[in-house]
Amino acid sequence: MPGKLAGLDGRHRASAVWIGLLALAVLFALCAPTLAEKPLRGVALVIGQSDYEHLAKLPNTANDADAVDGLLDDMGFETSASTNRDARRLKRDLDLFVEDAEGADLAVVYYAGHAVEVGGENYLVPTDAGADPEKLADSLVPVSDFIAGLRKSARIVVVLLDACRDNPFPPGLALRLGDADAPQPVTVSGAAARSVQRFAPTSAAGTDGLGTVIAFAAEPGKVALDGEPGSNSPYAAALVRHIAAMSGEEFGTVMRMVGEEVYLKTGGRQRPWVNESLRRLLYLGAAPAPVEGEEGAILSERRQLLLTIAALPEIGRRQVERVAADGGVPMDALYGMLRVLGTEAPKDPSRLDALLRDQSRRLSEIMAERARLKQTDPEIVRLASLAGEAINEGALSTATSIYERAKARVASLSRDLDAVESDIRDRRIEYARVYAESAAAYELAFDFAAAASDYERAFAEVERWDDQLAWDYRRRAVIASYRHGEYKGDAASLERIIAGRDEIMRLAARLPSNLPRAEAELQIGNALNVLGRQRADAKVLEEAVAAYRQAIPVFEAASDRTGLSRARNNLASALTSLGANDTGTERLDEAIAIHRQLVADAPFEADTLEWMTARLNLASALSRLGERSGSTATAREALAILSEIVTRTGPDADPIPWALAKFNLAGTMLFVGEREGNPKMLADSTKAGEDVLKIWTRDAFPLYWASVHNNIGNAYQALGFGMADDTFFRAAEYEYRDALDEWRKDRVPDDWAKATNNLANVLKKLGASTGEEAKLEEAIAAYRACMDVWTRPDKPLSWASAQNNMGDALAILGTKRRDAALLRSALEAFDLALEEWTRDRLPYDWSVATNNRGGTLVALGEVTSSADLIRQGITAIETAWAYDKETGETGYDDYYAKRIESARKALDGMGAR
Repeated sequence: MPGKLAGLDGRHRASAVWIGLLALAVLFALCAPTLAEKPLRGVALVIGQSDYEHLAKLPNTANDADAVDGLLDDMGFETSASTNRDARRLKRDLDLFVEDAEGADLAVVYYAGHAVEVGGENYLVPTDAGADPEKLADSLVPVSDFIAGLRKSARIVVVLLDACRDNPFPPGLALRLGDADAPQPVTVSGAAARSVQRFAPTSAAGTDGLGTVIAFAAEPGKVALDGEPGSNSPYAAALVRHIAAMSGEEFGTVMRMVGEEVYLKTGGRQRPWVNESLRRLLYLGAAPAPVEGEEGAILSERRQLLLTIAALPEIGRRQVERVAADGGVPMDALYGMLRVLGTEAPKDPSRLDALLRDQSRRLSEIMAERARLKQTDPEIVRLASLAGEAINEGALSTATSIYERAKARVASLSRDLDAVESDIRDRRIEYARVYAESAAAYELAFDFAAAASDYERAFAEVERWDDQLAWDYRRRAVIASYRHGEYKGDAASLERIIAGRDEIMRLAARLPSNLPRAEAELQIGNALNVLGRQRADAKVLEEAVAAYRQAIPVFEAASDRTGLSRARNNLASALTSLGANDTGTERLDEAIAIHRQLVADAPFEADTLEWMTARLNLASALSRLGERSGSTATAREALAILSEIVTRTGPDADPIPWALAKFNLAGTMLFVGEREGNPKMLADSTKAGEDVLKIWTRDAFPLYWASVHNNIGNAYQALGFGMADDTFFRAAEYEYRDALDEWRKDRVPDDWAKATNNLANVLKKLGASTGEEAKLEEAIAAYRACMDVWTRPDKPLSWASAQNNMGDALAILGTKRRDAALLRSALEAFDLALEEWTRDRLPYDWSVATNNRGGTLVALGEVTSSADLIRQGITAIETAWAYDKETGETGYDDYYAKRIESARKALDGMGAR
């Protein structure tokens, strides 16, 4: 007897160091405030380390270096680029830059990449660095030595280290560098203030040095952010924005603005830090022409805001950060409010907190007003955009001024709209009808996702104008969405319906009748029902049952026969799905009782679809009960019902339910054909499945398509057993592998386990007949994988099926190898299966496992020369055979007889009876 079948890339410059010719007459001015500007020479080295060989790659550093390189180029620096340098080339580039900087007035270095601190010294990390302590100590590049040499070449040195990312090395790594007595821990660059003390203001002998600026992307002990992938780090973005925009400003002021820009854009999570030892004020470039109009007002107010923030004490910052986070408003705008208050801001922290929170609420109102001002009028669009930009930049005075102008424009247009508003409703309804008709066309083409989208657009058109139409379009959108979720296996679509339950219930409550609320419960139940079946999740199915039970009394009270029929049908369907894994048959019995009453209430002439649905669901429940009991009598009743549906209707009337009926007919023929040993019925089952595939295409119905291939595989497998022909098993293997292309474990785990179990059955049979042990081992592994999904607490019957089938494979392999340990493992698996497959609960399955256990006892007795084990095995096989005789199943009589005869010959060979 066979084992049971279970039905960045950003713009990169050349990596070589190069010196460009400058076209600008004035690079920058370095002078005391009272002195005239004097053209000076500036050089820059921009380093971008992204593509690390052994450490975490940094996707944005190449973009950052590219942006800063372009900035310095535009400002007239002689710019050199160094990209993805290993230790040898990075040191060479630094040395060459020191030579190139000879005589320069200003030398700027920007580094984006990994950097670390060891023993108070900052080190640049080359791209070939690894975690080997000895090799790493030789490859790290000390920053202080490079800066010391650079200060001998240039009068002013500015080093910008955008390198405070996470420590790329393993925790606890320590290095012995230089003359250190003991290894020092490797930490994030800039992790302690002492790491920049080496750069204190001292002039080298023989030079006219005017100082050094060392700027870190984050303050000591903090980690800088790398930015969104494919963009720039917040620090690089702020450098580019303000150094370019603030041409003519004193450098220290610019860097304070850069720091506060990063602080605001990161919501207070990152604050750059600067160590400055300049002996004179540094000005970059000539003063730019002022920006005119609203944009100029925003820029001016933004600059003033940044300088105001820079002067705030830490306690004030913390209050703003906390209130902004609680209120979900930008810190920029709250700081802007504080700037407007100026000296009138409360000094008492509690009063300040109360004021900030009140201002936060007001800010929310302003932002809501901004959203309402989104119009098609070009002037309003322009003003609203500028006002929004001003709020985002904290330029609140400018923002409110712009809003006043925008609201004046709205008031003027509103007077014009009053004259035409009476026509709007009819036009909206007309537009909605176009979307709804398009949605219906998509439904005919089985594109339910597009249909749902169009119904939603129709809903949006009439939501404000007609409650009844709005409800109707939303209901249709939900129906299309759950059909898409069912046919395409898109769980997210179903989850969105369920998540929107409160919204659809509120929409239904706007109508005077209770029926829309019952309809809403019905549609939510449908989404839960489909999702529960896909996931084989009893909890979700129970929620579907509860939703249907909520809807039924409302339909009854309103005498809505159609709604009541749909709700009861779907309730019984959910009960059938739940009953499939119950140890008892109570829910299956309830489902069948409901379906029988629905069949009696739905004559063919009244409503063909209702007639089909009632009979189709009754047949499905009967088939489930027949599988549980092993009775072909129950299954034959289902077979007669399904045959009537397929005969009296056709695919032209409504192809989807007709295909479902044909599919269930094929499955029921498979069940009866297998139980009764009827190869013609099995062959007819495969033909019926092929007919269904003409409608259930893979593109339109991927999960249903997989179901058909799984069932065709089951029919081929049953034919293989009945005809003793491996050709059918190989055909079944192809069908199961096709099914598993769509029945993926992450998508429909229960269905995946079914097809995997069935595939394992075929592999087991092929392994047994061909002697290929690899196929048997693959089958055993597949059964074990099934039990990851079919756990005993949640799926006791399916779990038992996998145990039984795995035991069969272990028994075959153990017999082939004459391995007693494998045979005992098989017996353990059968015993576990029989704990759930009891005779009173699942008599047919009990007989399968009992027979398999008996055959394994015989094999173990032969291997261990135990006549007693062989006799126990014969008894078990005879017990299983007796059950078949009791139920009238004769298809396996020859199989049982041969098995017992073989066992008795083994006894004779041992001289025992």
